[in-house]
Amino acid sequence: GNTISFAKHFARVTAVELSPQRCGILKHNLTLFGIANKVKIVQGDFCEELAKLPWHDAVFLDPPWGGVNYREHSL
Repeated sequence: GNTISFAKHFARVTAVELSPQRCGILKHNLTLFGIANKVKIVQGDFCEELAKLPWHDAVFLDPPWGGVNYREHSL
């Protein structure tokens, strides 16, 4: 959802997604909204991909949420 929102308001968006399955879902959804040409999807670890990406004005991170008891789990 965030990538779609960004693509509606910015000329170019790069989305980095770790999961190959989620990359496929994202590509499908971008096509449904008619904005697939505005988004570059990179499948990989953001920390490893950042240095390879072109300069950007902003970076938005959306880490997975661990649920209501996330504090009880060790990293």
